[in-house]
Amino acid sequence: MRLIRLSFATLTLWAASHAGAQQATTESQKSSAQPQFLVKTVSLHRLTSKEAVNLLQPYSQTPGGGVYELSPGLRAVTIREVPTIYNEMMTVLARYDREPATVTLSFQLVSAENTNTRDPAVAGLDSLLRGVLKFTGYRLLGTAVANASENMSISQKLSADGESLTLS
Repeated sequence: MRLIRLSFATLTLWAASHAGAQQATTESQKSSAQPQFLVKTVSLHRLTSKEAVNLLQPYSQTPGGGVYELSPGLRAVTIREVPTIYNEMMTVLARYDREPATVTLSFQLVSAENTNTRDPAVAGLDSLLRGVLKFTGYRLLGTAVANASENMSISQKLSADGESLTLS
């Protein structure tokens, strides 16, 4: 009887310690299985909060993560994501939430003629034009300067020899 009691006590102690170890393992697995989220509110410069949510939502794939519009009038969104996806979203925002690129365009309207006169206003272009085109003379008719931004069309009026021209 003593041998059975001792075996029963050993079995009971082993079962209790094994259950405790299993519970500790299960709880550590639960805590390591849950992703470590970053939760940050990001200010927007050009995009509306709705545009930013539409832009960033496809990148959010972590269960429990997401991009949230705070208020329609507020240029900010809250991002709740794991660090790798959060960093990718910030890269996307840096690319699209910025001032549009702007360029300045300078136009010179030049008349190609078969004359021997050289216009000093196009002296820098004269030899280049003579090498490309087969005219003997070139004359500056007018100049214009226009600023253009991304996704914008421009139109600039230019007068040449009493005639009004439009560059678009």
